[in-house]
Amino acid sequence: MDKGKMFSKELKVGLLGILALLIIYLLINFFKGIDVFKDGEKYYVKFNNIGEIVNASPVFLNGYKVGNVSNIIYDFKRREGVVVEIDIDNRLDIPADSHAEVNNKMLGSSTISLKLGTGKTLLAAGDTLNGYLNGGAMEEAAEMIPKVAAMMPK
Repeated sequence: MDKGKMFSKELKVGLLGILALLIIYLLINFFKGIDVFKDGEKYYVKFNNIGEIVNASPVFLNGYKVGNVSNIIYDFKRREGVVVEIDIDNRLDIPADSHAEVNNKMLGSSTISLKLGTGKTLLAAGDTLNGYLNGGAMEEAAEMIPKVAAMMPK
């Protein structure tokens, strides 16, 4: 073996393949809005209906993005709602009387908004919040349709 060639071609191709997979993984998470290098704490939110929430949906607090949905869990045996695992910035302290709301957008995407409570007791990582579905403008429009139909001349 030549001393100028320390690595075989197969090893170079293998290392290049591993590097390419790592870059693809980082790019996929980047486009999902997930920061792989940022530490976050996991919390759980229990909903009866999650609307259009999917993995990597953003979590907002007062319009500022503080996290992402990392997993959605449905208990097929008990059928008692859906638990959403959210990854929240570890700098955020969440009071125990807080809750989360699903906000549906006009084009079908949904986000979660945290509504912080005023209590002194804080949630620990891994604790569960209550969640509610906020239909938003679409729900209000659906409620108005029968009223508008009743006002129209026959």
